[in-house]
Amino acid sequence: MLRLAYVCPPLMAVIIAVAAFDKETPRYDRLAMESYQFSLHNLRARIARAANAGNDDALLATTVFLCVFENLRSDTQLNLNLHLTATGALLTQRDHAETQVNPRSVTVFERLCAESFLYHSSLMMLFNPSLDALANTGYTLNWTRYFSNSQPETEVWPNKKTQPVLDAPYNLFLLIAGVTRLARVTRPLNEGEVETWKELNYQLLEFKQTTSHDAYQLHFEAMHIMLLKVHPIVPESEVMEQVYRVLQDGSSILYALDTHSNLLAYLLWPLTVLGSIAVDSQTRRLVKAKIDELARRRHGLVTRTQKWLRYIWDLPQGDRAMMTRRGLRILVGGSQIGKECV
Repeated sequence: MLRLAYVCPPLMAVIIAVAAFDKETPRYDRLAMESYQFSLHNLRARIARAANAGNDDALLATTVFLCVFENLRSDTQLNLNLHLTATGALLTQRDHAETQVNPRSVTVFERLCAESFLYHSSLMMLFNPSLDALANTGYTLNWTRYFSNSQPETEVWPNKKTQPVLDAPYNLFLLIAGVTRLARVTRPLNEGEVETWKELNYQLLEFKQTTSHDAYQLHFEAMHIMLLKVHPIVPESEVMEQVYRVLQDGSSILYALDTHSNLLAYLLWPLTVLGSIAVDSQTRRLVKAKIDELARRRHGLVTRTQKWLRYIWDLPQGDRAMMTRRGLRILVGGSQIGKECV
């Protein structure tokens, strides 16, 4: 990345912005925002001059780092959707025939960028109800191109050496995006959506059998809850009972969860789902304690999550079913306060 940054001022600027943000002082915060603005301004000019933007490694790296910086901010994510859309478009336009460095380096570089795009695009959908960058690339981006050679045939589950950003199969993140997208539906599912629900539920059951790792199991429980929200057959009263049972299972996993061994946004995703439907004070305290542990890392997404859950938890009390339904509705559909939080 640094090699590219030396010849691409927008990339160098956003790398400086990310580094300066971690210094946690007003002076460096100011430098971070100035560098970010410089990167945005000069990126537009570079795109306008690019003869083949899809194969410009520096452009792709710049959009990836812009997404990283947006997620560090605690104030807003106004441009995240724009940056993710640009990253997806550039990945879709990549051409094997034209490279700027040797083939092996390009493969590693491109896969890291693809991992970052998938990581941000899938997990951030929950925190930004208007975000769905993957919908624009779902049928045009060849995911197997980036991931087919990234893990040995003897490994069922990737690791940080083969996929350092995702640390999980790439199609798990596509599943997260698909579940989030379907859970946003506020009416009874139509025939096509019912088939989608069945396929997503089948994929989820398949994933549950591949690993017993706590962090992944927590994601499986969270996705189970979101699929229950739009269950096409089960009556709502029974859905609520199933949601309570899944929440209890998720809470049991939470007690033993090590928050320091996983990527921050990866953990915040299931914590936000569980926290949004948590009604009793004990479960809320447990979720809050885990998020507070993550808050030791300076990251805007933690702050926004805390504000989001505080908004839900401060709403007027009611019966358990009503509060659970309300939490699910706000979780996937947002609210005026919720949108301000993200």
